[in-house]
Amino acid sequence: MTNPTLLRRLLRSELVLPIMVGVLLRLAAFPLAHLTHPELERHWEYATIAKNLIAGNGYSFNWDYANYHLVLPTAYMLPGQVFIIYAALATFGNTLAGHIALFLEEVVLGGVFIFGIGKLLHLLFGRTRAARIGTWLAAIYPSFIVACANFGIASAVLAIDALFLWALVLLLATIRAGERPLLLAIGVGIVAGLMTQFRSESYFLLAVTGVAIVWLYRKSVRKLLPMGTVVVIAALATCAPWVVRNYIVFHKVIPASVNGGFNFWRGHNDLANGSTKNPEFIDWTTPQMWAAMEPLNRLDSNVEFTQDRYDWKLAIDWIRAHPKREAQLALNKVIFFWGIDPYDNRGGVLYMVLYSLTLLAALMGIIRIRRERLWRDKTIRDTLAVIALWTVGYTLVVIAFFSMVRLQVLMIGFYFPLVAYGADSIIAWTFGRFRASTNLGTIQKNGSWTLSPTNAPETSEIIS
Repeated sequence: MTNPTLLRRLLRSELVLPIMVGVLLRLAAFPLAHLTHPELERHWEYATIAKNLIAGNGYSFNWDYANYHLVLPTAYMLPGQVFIIYAALATFGNTLAGHIALFLEEVVLGGVFIFGIGKLLHLLFGRTRAARIGTWLAAIYPSFIVACANFGIASAVLAIDALFLWALVLLLATIRAGERPLLLAIGVGIVAGLMTQFRSESYFLLAVTGVAIVWLYRKSVRKLLPMGTVVVIAALATCAPWVVRNYIVFHKVIPASVNGGFNFWRGHNDLANGSTKNPEFIDWTTPQMWAAMEPLNRLDSNVEFTQDRYDWKLAIDWIRAHPKREAQLALNKVIFFWGIDPYDNRGGVLYMVLYSLTLLAALMGIIRIRRERLWRDKTIRDTLAVIALWTVGYTLVVIAFFSMVRLQVLMIGFYFPLVAYGADSIIAWTFGRFRASTNLGTIQKNGSWTLSPTNAPETSEIIS
């Protein structure tokens, strides 16, 4: 039998109920996943590699062009999302049951994201209304719910980013308190390593974060050094299997993936518009490219490295030849990333409204933190520093490649503490205006509601 006391404690928890509601909402989004015919083809690179693993072809990719139909070992895509898909399809097959299992994996990751955001907000703001509002927003925010239904990397990256920021800030606070939390340091390193298995730019962002932390704690670097070393070792150990496998197969050190050249070229060519969506976009390869990749009419697993070099050179040559057009593209990418991408209509009007409100809440959060001088708190200072660095870092990544709605959603997840604190201000202001017009009562900072004396019920009314 269920212990009623335990049940009451769970329901009173400021995390359990939002997580339960968030998971239920994500489960309710199953029609968007098209489980009988899921959008695996939309993320076909990950799905193809996972299916090849299941078929016994190893970590390989299909190269289909003209008369070529090859299955070759690959480092084209990072392994994180591949193995999420593999876990479901290898167990239940590429069937309805397998698709349901994959969907449930995504829903669980959505729950992990709510947990990470909730823990982070309570670490930053304590048991306040702002923390509760932010946790509930993470549970019901539509873009986060939809992310669980498209089988891309968004759910996993949102969850890992939230865990990383919470664990990192907690680690720094614990070290400042004079402790040496070995397990926490190992956890931060593992989560950092997992980030690199989903997004190649994570290496750059993590390196910049490390430099920033050293600068912030430059007067007490020795205090950070032991646990910082543990973090780095744990992160490298998490990355090691992928790097070692690539060295064994390709005799090259490949810490990330080999699709950077293609994505760079997509952002810098005659048809580029700054967006990932382009109705005029040409195929992956051209006859000229294949001619360059076919020495002596022979193709092997080095084909993707040849393509990568070819694309990098093509894009760099184009940038040098079109400096004015390149400047315009860079501006387009920033506008699309921080505004609305006119070429990507997947979100529609509802997404535009939601995103605009999200940016407004984040701006309100920044203003409120500055007004209340919360940056003097070192835990909040550290969080703001990492958020600022990642905001600039992702903007630079977009300028280097192209803008996409998915990156917007991932970025929202990272600066969500600002959204939560700003949303709290907006809600308090709205209720304040409502209270002023109705004289109903006062909403307190801790979230409780106090009735005004003129509207408080008489004792006799309560008894009756």
